[in-house]
Amino acid sequence: MEALKRPPTQVLKNLWIGTEWNSCSRDLLVELNIRYILNAGYPQCKNHFQDEHENYKYLTVELYDGNLEQDLLQYLEPSFTFIGNFNK
Repeated sequence: MEALKRPPTQVLKNLWIGTEWNSCSRDLLVELNIRYILNAGYPQCKNHFQDEHENYKYLTVELYDGNLEQDLLQYLEPSFTFIGNFNK
């Protein structure tokens, strides 16, 4: 469980990869100025601040651990567009 509480990893200037614990920590999101969240763990991982539209924007992708039959390609273009919109 401690592994889930590690800080997120910065990939680009405005792009981080993290855990559900990271995405539900308002203090961490504020500290790192994270406002756009691509949730690739839904429905297991909830959009914790989805009602705060002025503060956080979500793209939700329904991926399931262990499901080798799911079509990942359908999520690439929307994910790249979402990332491109905030990483300018």
